[in-house]
Amino acid sequence: MFVGILMIIMGISHLKKKDFFIGKGTEAFIGKDKFPSFQKGLVLPYFLTGTIIFCMGIVENIAILQTSIYITLYIIVGIIPVVLLIANNKKHTGRYFFWVKSN
Repeated sequence: MFVGILMIIMGISHLKKKDFFIGKGTEAFIGKDKFPSFQKGLVLPYFLTGTIIFCMGIVENIAILQTSIYITLYIIVGIIPVVLLIANNKKHTGRYFFWVKSN
């Protein structure tokens, strides 16, 4: 659950336009003009990821789901913030991932 709280804190940091959790190389790669918009696009995925991890931690502690259902639910719900992050990268950098060079 600590990781979920950390992800929510990271979302708040991006919402307040702080760059504590983003490397200077990323800021230079994206550019000063697109960086605020890129950072705004990170808020929802981080909040969602933090909320999902926190809630699933509670569900795990209560042990109300079978293991196979728990893992399947975690994967299905966890895909949403990953897709949002990839879409944000594509929108602002032209790449789905930073480390893949586009042609």
